[in-house]
Amino acid sequence: MQTKLQSSKIINKTLSVLDINLNMKTNPKEIKKILTEMYLNDFKTKYSPIKIFLSNAKTKPQNLKPLLENIQKGIITKHPAILEFLQKALNKKWLKPNKGIIKTIYFSFILEALTAAMANSNTFTKEIQKHFLSKRKNYGIKNSSSIHTFWKVLKKTKSFFDAAKTISVDPVIAYYIIKRDLKGKPITKLHLKNLLKNKKITFFQYKSIFKSVNEDEKNSYTGLRVNISEAGITEYKKGFISNAFASHTLNENLISSPPLNDFSKRNIFPEHHNGNFYNSLANNNNFTSKVKFSKEWISLYETWNLTFILGELSDPHIFFSKLLIPSVIDSKPENYMFTRVLALWLSFNFYILNKFEDKEACENIKNKEKMVKAWGKINKKYAYKLIKNKTSLNKSFKKFFSWPIYNLIKSLVKY
Repeated sequence: MQTKLQSSKIINKTLSVLDINLNMKTNPKEIKKILTEMYLNDFKTKYSPIKIFLSNAKTKPQNLKPLLENIQKGIITKHPAILEFLQKALNKKWLKPNKGIIKTIYFSFILEALTAAMANSNTFTKEIQKHFLSKRKNYGIKNSSSIHTFWKVLKKTKSFFDAAKTISVDPVIAYYIIKRDLKGKPITKLHLKNLLKNKKITFFQYKSIFKSVNEDEKNSYTGLRVNISEAGITEYKKGFISNAFASHTLNENLISSPPLNDFSKRNIFPEHHNGNFYNSLANNNNFTSKVKFSKEWISLYETWNLTFILGELSDPHIFFSKLLIPSVIDSKPENYMFTRVLALWLSFNFYILNKFEDKEACENIKNKEKMVKAWGKINKKYAYKLIKNKTSLNKSFKKFFSWPIYNLIKSLVKY
């Protein structure tokens, strides 16, 4: 474990090597380009904090120091495996400045504002959901049918992962919106049927939400485990065994120690947040999800998922941003899953729309395979800290990955 001083030195050295200055400011012209890449250049909102944020960002340089310092504090206080990897990467001289890093910072700047706003305003969440569903419709995706969405995305991207992820995240956002509208009241089957009848949700979303409502009492996280397994199998097949082991450990811990799921009235901000923007989001009537995962599980999930993105996904600036923003990397444990899902849903919309626009992937990472394998070994060490019974963990890992597709299908059937 690094001391606070050692951790700060690692972060500062990393920033220096990547040519990142804490006193950086945004360029309004670049912000406009990024908003276009995020399909937000024509987004109209009535939500005052975001309306002001976007107007300011497009017209004058914005200080990036609060964002960068918040990310830094989140890593230092919550994510030791990330620090270990950065130290390894510095020693091996793997880290180099490139245009993708600046793009990631700009994406993070905007994504953090949107995620924090969604976390504290259900009205804004509905606004931006409507915006992206309208964007999808422009590409011929029928939002009234999850099956149609799945096949349309699969046909375009040729990726089962892309298609499955698109329809698996949509029901979670719909669930959050419905639950927050009810302000703590339970979701009934009749209420869901009325929403389905009025085409507010799809049949797949109806079934998924109804199942999740019943599973709350049993503390089941089948959908989350399916998503993690899906990624883990991809890693395993590519030879990134150690990181696949970390994904399996996350799932085993979910089975043995599932956290309680609840909703409560409160605001959700990063733990070390700074700046007036967050004050503008304060909402005394904000109902949000409260699922208290352990700090160790969250930290392993963050470092595992960052490693997965590095090794498997194109457009890393989009997906790194969803994990690096303060609302995720510096969240309190009970807020983590809520903000992470919001950021994931936004990011996946950017990504899928890029696919329909036939935009080339933005990737310029050297020594990627070496970094993934080194980072995976670090993650495996922390996986053993999460579940200390090595014999049992090794046995279950071997059992699952002896027939990975079969075991994934079994989980999908349950889901």
